[in-house]
Amino acid sequence: MSASRTYLSGVCLALGLSLTGCDTGDSLPRAGDPDRPLIIGAVQHVGSIQVNDQQLTTGNSQVTIEGSFAEVSELRPGQRVIMSTDSSQTIAIAIQYDANLLGPAANVSLAGDSEDPDQISLEILGQPVITDAMTIVQGAAPETIENDQLLEISGTRNADGILVASYIAVHGSMDYFKVIGEVTASDSSGFQIGDLAVDSRNALLFGFGIAGPTTGDLVTTFIETDGITGPDAVVAEEVQRIPGIRIAPDQHVRVQGYIGTFNSPENFRVANVPITTDDETQYVNGDVDALANNRKVLVRGTIDPVAGLLAQQIDIYHTRSIRVSAPVTAIDEAEQTIDILGLSFDVRALTRFDDKRDDTDPFGLGDLQSSDYLRVRGYADGDVLYAQRVRREDTRDRARLQGPVTAFDFDADEISILGQPLSLQDGVTVFEEADGSAISRTEFINRTARGVFIRAHWDHFGASTDPVDALRLIE
Repeated sequence: MSASRTYLSGVCLALGLSLTGCDTGDSLPRAGDPDRPLIIGAVQHVGSIQVNDQQLTTGNSQVTIEGSFAEVSELRPGQRVIMSTDSSQTIAIAIQYDANLLGPAANVSLAGDSEDPDQISLEILGQPVITDAMTIVQGAAPETIENDQLLEISGTRNADGILVASYIAVHGSMDYFKVIGEVTASDSSGFQIGDLAVDSRNALLFGFGIAGPTTGDLVTTFIETDGITGPDAVVAEEVQRIPGIRIAPDQHVRVQGYIGTFNSPENFRVANVPITTDDETQYVNGDVDALANNRKVLVRGTIDPVAGLLAQQIDIYHTRSIRVSAPVTAIDEAEQTIDILGLSFDVRALTRFDDKRDDTDPFGLGDLQSSDYLRVRGYADGDVLYAQRVRREDTRDRARLQGPVTAFDFDADEISILGQPLSLQDGVTVFEEADGSAISRTEFINRTARGVFIRAHWDHFGASTDPVDALRLIE
């Protein structure tokens, strides 16, 4: 294991990337190549590859997965990668993927929380993990994840140090366990990564000085499958220090992640990359007031040698689930889309279909008929809506639409969710708190802004142009 990983790390350095494991984005930049833009984020599509809304061809791409040469077809949507591209950002030169965590799940909770009832929380080797609406789960239904399952986790840490998973895969077996994280304490016997105590006295160490791993180092720790010695305690077989991503002045960078170390809207970090904004920074799906710790964003810009990444555009992500309950209006098997309540959802191989009306099994896109009553749960990634779960139910009179406010004009009794215009009507539309209790129209207006999640209710649904019966604040 050691020889092959050391060799491939050198290959990645030659391509302008960092050592194995750098895809976490949790390392500081170093000198790179201004003619090789970097893209750091979760895979959206594979074939040609799409990451951070950028589609790139991959005919001659150098791909490494877990330190071994691989094919583009072996990558999966949701896996967080680092890519170097040609100057036009249309050709992927090198693509590198390494999971943040490999190991057994512990303390699994499917209960969600007050802000996200769909959230799953768990731990792997002492590292806290949560999901958001964009998390892709492969190999099992999300609600069947349980303790002791062997999981592969890819994602990025938020401002609280919690790993927010963009990808979870369930494995039947593993050759080794692994943790990528920052050393939070060290002594003669080893070091800590958060709550995980690592005994590294007999481990192979790569990239360290004579003192070995020290506080602040970003490391990849490999553990034999029998190397767990107790709750949150392991014996390491190998530890690699991860140097910073090599980035040069004027190099173009796209980095997706959660805002952390938020000092001001002009000075914060995303995946530990320092970000600077100015009056020319453009915002998508929100404005400067939306910037805060733990807000998920995509930052596009160029490297300033003093200020870090000078943001030209910041896309603000909404990490809650999009939910729709209504009759389906169109199904396109060729394009793999479902149209419902004025919105179009892309269907992927990982989309789950359930039939609660007729118990059809197997059940999929080809079994749907126009006017079938569906519940769709998904998420917005840029301008695209992806369906995670589609459930057919008995026909109902009501309809529901939950998502972020994209526009509003209360003087004209209009509001839009995900670009879908909805009409309000005095004496018909009521306004509600998140718990369903009534609030005044004035209070609702005062708490509404672009990006705020709300739910529209129609109690007797005919068409989306019908006045909404209720608008409920979700956050």
